[in-house]
Amino acid sequence: MPETPSYYQQTPIHVQNHSYGTLVEHFYGAEAAAYDASVTTVPHLLHIFSVGNSGTLTPAAGNYAGISGYANITGNFK
Repeated sequence: MPETPSYYQQTPIHVQNHSYGTLVEHFYGAEAAAYDASVTTVPHLLHIFSVGNSGTLTPAAGNYAGISGYANITGNFK
């Protein structure tokens, strides 16, 4: 989760790089909403995330469930 808006306003941080090992998640979750709110509140801030492509992983849920190599982006916040 992102830091509080006051943290970013009190520091000279303008860009943050994030690279996490997470599962394939096919939804817009609380983490995605928190990062969106963070950059809306602190417009000079840019969060950068790794794509997190899980290659030939076969998703268990969602529109592409059971199809290998599709809908394999990890983390609902990316």
